[in-house]
Amino acid sequence: MREILKQGQYKPLRASEQIASLLSVTGGALDKVPTEKIREVEGHLLQAVNEQLPELCGRIEEGKKLELADRDSIMNKIKPAIAPFEEIEEADANN
Repeated sequence: MREILKQGQYKPLRASEQIASLLSVTGGALDKVPTEKIREVEGHLLQAVNEQLPELCGRIEEGKKLELADRDSIMNKIKPAIAPFEEIEEADANN
């Protein structure tokens, strides 16, 4: 959680980006990503959300209420963006 909350100096995240980052943690999408790759992965997931869900990001920036379906839409864009960075645990790889 700590890694995802870090922001670059003079580069604050927009509200929609903060929500996507926090959802990636609370939704378990980052569970298999090594800690040292979190910052890199966050860039990929934010790019995916910004490019593929611009209307949803706009609604977030306007302060509109989000629905459960909006959360699902964000998670559906996050998971494929994160997949290349996930590490398979050795126990799973040997089975």
